[in-house]
Amino acid sequence: INSFLVKFWPIYAPVMADTIINSVDQVLSTSTPAFLDSLRLKTFTLGTKPPRLEHVKTYPKTDPDTVVMDWKFSFTPNDTADLTARQLKDKINPKVVLEVRIGKGVVSKGLDVIVEDMACTGLMRIKVKLQVPFPHIERIDACFLQPPEIDYVCKPLGGDTLGFDINVIPGLESFIKDQIHGNLQPMMYDPNVFPIEIAKMLAGNPIDRAIGVVAITLHGARQLKNTDQFSGTPDPYAVVSLNDRVELGRTKTITSSADPVWGETIYAIITSFADTLAIHPYDFNEFRKDKDLGVASFALDKLETEPEHESLYLEVMASGRSRGAIHADIRFFPVLEGRTLESGESEAPPEMNTGIARFTVEQAKELDSSISMVGQLNPYAVLLLNGKEIHTTKKLKRTNNPVFQDASKEFLVTDRKTARLGLLIKDNRDFTSDPVVGSYQIKLNDMMKMMERGHDWFHLHHTKSGRVKLTLEWKPVAMRGVTG
Repeated sequence: INSFLVKFWPIYAPVMADTIINSVDQVLSTSTPAFLDSLRLKTFTLGTKPPRLEHVKTYPKTDPDTVVMDWKFSFTPNDTADLTARQLKDKINPKVVLEVRIGKGVVSKGLDVIVEDMACTGLMRIKVKLQVPFPHIERIDACFLQPPEIDYVCKPLGGDTLGFDINVIPGLESFIKDQIHGNLQPMMYDPNVFPIEIAKMLAGNPIDRAIGVVAITLHGARQLKNTDQFSGTPDPYAVVSLNDRVELGRTKTITSSADPVWGETIYAIITSFADTLAIHPYDFNEFRKDKDLGVASFALDKLETEPEHESLYLEVMASGRSRGAIHADIRFFPVLEGRTLESGESEAPPEMNTGIARFTVEQAKELDSSISMVGQLNPYAVLLLNGKEIHTTKKLKRTNNPVFQDASKEFLVTDRKTARLGLLIKDNRDFTSDPVVGSYQIKLNDMMKMMERGHDWFHLHHTKSGRVKLTLEWKPVAMRGVTG
């Protein structure tokens, strides 16, 4: 693998660098710390020296269709001790240039910063799930067994007088590392895994798109116990999430009951059966932080072979002890696909009034900047469904032609005929409320007709100028017992 990387890295690294510039620049601009006006990525080159595997540990006692390995890797592009004379001659050093803007508004000043002496080491667990049909690898799950160690030096460009490590600015180094670990932790720090759906990718299926809806009906709980024996009978409610990430929904609170009855259904759109459903019961309290009573878990891969599980009692665990059980029904409703005809053509999926919509705001152009003192906006977008906010993009800095990242939202639509989509473009202000730069509203069915005609640019309303690129994808889902 190391010999392969030596030859493959110079070919692949420039392609990856272009991708990183386009995506990370927007992430940096939306995650700027309070003591800086903006943080942008101008240049990114990883160099010609590839990452290296230091050792591989394998686990032979696994299922016949599963391979599990631990990979220890290092990426030290400036270490030349193991390079040949030819590699030294052709070596291209990594180069990362950031634009750090200090100050606020009209008095801000831009400063180019170069990142040097990068190094990274880590330990990853790789789990490969095999299958009989081509391509014979169904999925690869990767995770860091511990946070990787990251080191670097930041120096301003502009002469020897500015050659100090900019990390001495209080809070900057910890902010950057916290951002890295904060984004990676829910994504791929053990026990969370990053799934690479090999079979789906080679089949041409999008891997980040919904495959269906899971309906979690929480009937109630029984014999819930407080982790603190002096706290008495809990006032319980339950919170549902996937892999303990973003909350998908919560039940009402039942006062003073170890055996609450909720009778509520929460819907979760899933993109993979590799995730785990987490149900946390909490003890509500007016005067202190609500207490987590434990977690009940359900692996979604059980739904792949049996889509309906009724009257489950999922044990609530805390610190290795049972703290009661959650009574639930868990059902899976797949996205409906069109049949493949004998001619090889694909038939359109059936028309349904319920389904999953994916609403995306890609970019905006020529936004009206007359409300800004410096002539440039700090724009972000708010997506609406039936007048209610469903997603807010990250806030960009100093641009009237924003390209939005993290700008898609998938959501369940229970009545397509009456659903209305909306968009607000706002200008982020530090000390005052954010004014609306422009807005747009359209019926979901009308939007689908626009997409069929190839129309995806729309003029914003209530503004002097500005247009926005919107897209909509629809996947029908046949669901029983669905309520709005």
